[in-house]
Amino acid sequence: MLMRMRPLIGTAVAALLVAVVPPARSAEPVADAVPPDTLVMFYLGLKNDSSALWAAARDVSTPGRPQYRQHLTLREAGRTYGASEDTIARLKELAARTGVRVSIDRTGLFARAVAPASTWSRLVGAPITSSFSSEQPTLTYSVAWATPPRTARAAVPAPFRSVADAFVPVQSIAMAAAASSPVMATTTTALRESASPPPRPTNPAYAEGTNCMAPETAATMYSPWNIHRPYGTTALAERGLRGEGARLTVLALGIPLEQQGLAASGACFGYTVPRVRFVGADGVREPLAVTDVAEAAHETTLDLSVVAPVLREAGDIRLVQTPAPVSFTYSVISAMATGLDQDGMGTRSPDVISMSYGVCSKLNRQWDASYGVWGAERLADQLFAMAALVGTSVFVSAGDAGSAGCTRWDDSITAALQSWPASSHWVTAVGGTLLTLNPDGTRANEVPWNEAPWGESGGTGGGPALGTSAPWYQAHLTPSDRRIVPDVVAHASPQVGWAIFIEALDDGVVTTRPLSDGGTSASTPFIAANVALLAARERSQGRPSLGFVNPWLYAMAREGHGFTDIVTGNNQTNPESACCIATRGFDMASGLGAPRFVEWAKRIAAPGISAQAR
Repeated sequence: MLMRMRPLIGTAVAALLVAVVPPARSAEPVADAVPPDTLVMFYLGLKNDSSALWAAARDVSTPGRPQYRQHLTLREAGRTYGASEDTIARLKELAARTGVRVSIDRTGLFARAVAPASTWSRLVGAPITSSFSSEQPTLTYSVAWATPPRTARAAVPAPFRSVADAFVPVQSIAMAAAASSPVMATTTTALRESASPPPRPTNPAYAEGTNCMAPETAATMYSPWNIHRPYGTTALAERGLRGEGARLTVLALGIPLEQQGLAASGACFGYTVPRVRFVGADGVREPLAVTDVAEAAHETTLDLSVVAPVLREAGDIRLVQTPAPVSFTYSVISAMATGLDQDGMGTRSPDVISMSYGVCSKLNRQWDASYGVWGAERLADQLFAMAALVGTSVFVSAGDAGSAGCTRWDDSITAALQSWPASSHWVTAVGGTLLTLNPDGTRANEVPWNEAPWGESGGTGGGPALGTSAPWYQAHLTPSDRRIVPDVVAHASPQVGWAIFIEALDDGVVTTRPLSDGGTSASTPFIAANVALLAARERSQGRPSLGFVNPWLYAMAREGHGFTDIVTGNNQTNPESACCIATRGFDMASGLGAPRFVEWAKRIAAPGISAQAR
């Protein structure tokens, strides 16, 4: 059958409320035959001792264990917990016989396998086709299966089944945009009014620290300083934690950065924007161009605009870009593998990775199956566990569709199913709230983010995850046998949104304008950036970075510290499901609650007794 481009699935919310929506079927590109000598790269997930990987990641992440925070370098972790030397040697032997060139990723978990299209066609028994999307110009190679394989083993080309247990037969390549392409003018979608909507909240504290907005504009959004104060980021800055030495990587899946918008935010709010260091994942050789890609095209600008004022004294912030996703799982694998190898030699990894993307887990598996992608989610989970081993904290958006996280994409799915990869055991899932302030800038109230009162379906992701068992750090909090998201929450509502600046066209001239933005795409990088502050301080004092933080956060909450409990509200959007209501303590609408970063800084769990700072 013909392969079809899949839409980008993001969790961004643009001015007031903008959702990423799938393009019309008629707009999807048609697959074309590929010349037989065209080189195509697919991923082979390599067999490894996954049980040892999971166990080691748990040991290094659990306070009180001797191995806690005894992190390895990526090179060491790959050699120890990736494919064995024998498996790699056998793979290379098989590759040479079949005309495939292989390169082992630094994690040791997968190989990049390159061969002519004719070779792949022979190995998989189906033609290789290409499709082109002009939205964010992307060329994608895939397999035109007559009937896609139905198991991971059947998907792996027969010669490699003894060494590989996953196959990702998709390759996306970002193409240069046409010189005449206009700079994107971001559009917004107005909220639909309900019959008697409650008054929209405003910012009684004004947009603190700015003289670049009219009062009526500033009243509709929070400056970074408004948000920093109630969570404790301001207090950390007053103690000297402003980002010096921080290592944070933002993953951008097919969305460019509006550089002028980021610079305008710094100028408006009075901080120096750190250098953004671009790194291309597979298929990206230069920074993605700003073109008319989608209503949520400022996703990356939002991420960086949230991170930059927290880490304003950081030397740089690393931005990993992938082509526009076709197989979302492929993009996650590519982005994570690139993100973990900070110096390109496997000797340094970031303290923190932030990912503001997710997809309905049920639909993602259906889409992957249609491409013959099998075993890829498990491979991605192994990459998240590898992050724990090397000391990298991974934060992922819990989603913007409330408790029925799949309904946005398929209205027949009304169950409380949550997005992936937020549902992974090995990431910190970040949900959203509506934070309201007093005139003096202190917290007045905080509830789960839910747009239902204003006639919209947006709201914080929260609830049980499909097919994912409960992780050890949640076992004492819920009788559920499934992973529960979110873990933590912070302000996400666009009703009084995060103030950012975006690029727009004004009579053919690129200008910038303020935008009230939000979603868990804002709360996620905010919490990630604050953890990067704490990790940088730890390393400056000769201790290891924090690594996977969930076991520590849950242990701290169990002792009654570290969080502002969210006790009222819900994330039951449209349609309502049986989930989820905020209550005292841990719940499926707000997780552990909103962070108190000063308490986090005071209560960092000590490394294991024989830990060595790296």
